[in-house]
Amino acid sequence: MIITKKQSSYILPLASLSLILALLINPSLSIDAAKTGLLLWFNIVLPSLLPFIIASNILMASGSVYFFEKLFRPIMWPLFRLPGCCAFPWVMGLISGYPMGAKLAANLWNENQITDSELQRLLSFCNNSGPFFILGAVGSGIFNDPALGYFLIKVHFISSLMVGLIFRFYGQASRPRPSTYNNTFKPASSIGGVLASSISSSMEVIAQIGGYIIFFSVIGALLRKASSVLTLAKIVNLLFKPLGMTASLALSWIIGLSEMSNGISLLAKVQGPQTLKLAVISFILAWGGLSIHAQSLHFLKNTKIKTPLYLFGKFLHGVFAFILTYILL
Repeated sequence: MIITKKQSSYILPLASLSLILALLINPSLSIDAAKTGLLLWFNIVLPSLLPFIIASNILMASGSVYFFEKLFRPIMWPLFRLPGCCAFPWVMGLISGYPMGAKLAANLWNENQITDSELQRLLSFCNNSGPFFILGAVGSGIFNDPALGYFLIKVHFISSLMVGLIFRFYGQASRPRPSTYNNTFKPASSIGGVLASSISSSMEVIAQIGGYIIFFSVIGALLRKASSVLTLAKIVNLLFKPLGMTASLALSWIIGLSEMSNGISLLAKVQGPQTLKLAVISFILAWGGLSIHAQSLHFLKNTKIKTPLYLFGKFLHGVFAFILTYILL
């Protein structure tokens, strides 16, 4: 059945009305889920991500992007077929975590420093879970095992690089271009002005991220009661039964596909083989969740990326992370 443009225009209003109805039917569940999302944002995301957002804005204004370009230019083109300036969102994405890689990649495109196909290649591996979240929230916070956190970080970054190496073949062939950052980005004349504008824009970004986390926390709580999600969890349970999958583990995996942090928290509490549980968590860290994708696509809304291809890259990242974790543990 082919959905016409007129029919598709009704999808969002109908989905919104369905959500409002679900909120009215389950007020206590929705309020508790919103509180959980708020606390997650306030206790983990805000303190771990805000300093990195501010620092990256200051780096952008101070001309440090050109430094990153000069430093990483020898490896960016041979490995990923990308200009050296793409090293900045790559490195900051590795350090800061979601969705900073997408935000900084979009900045490069907006400044006409990279083409559409280069943006698509860059996004395949620059938007990642941050080491602070993996080590602090997952390794030490949930499992009380820092060594496990370091292992998940290594798997996460290696699988990300694997996706980047695959996506280097995407798009039309081109040649490395000389940098224009020495002309575009100049050292700031006022430290106070740069700091003020960096903090102001960073607070706006972190508030938007908080809104996404709270919203998708509520969505995740409602999904746990949806019959279609329970059916999907049964299918996942059946497919991975040879690996020791349980019904509760499969359901938590499905929830984690929507909102990463809540999904990982649920996975840590359910029964199941530890190796499989960690492989699923590794998949979710790489996939990011619909909440993360919504945040990332918000920053990419004015670009010309192919969203399905971007999501495929994140799914591929998850598959590689799952396999590596299951094999190496």
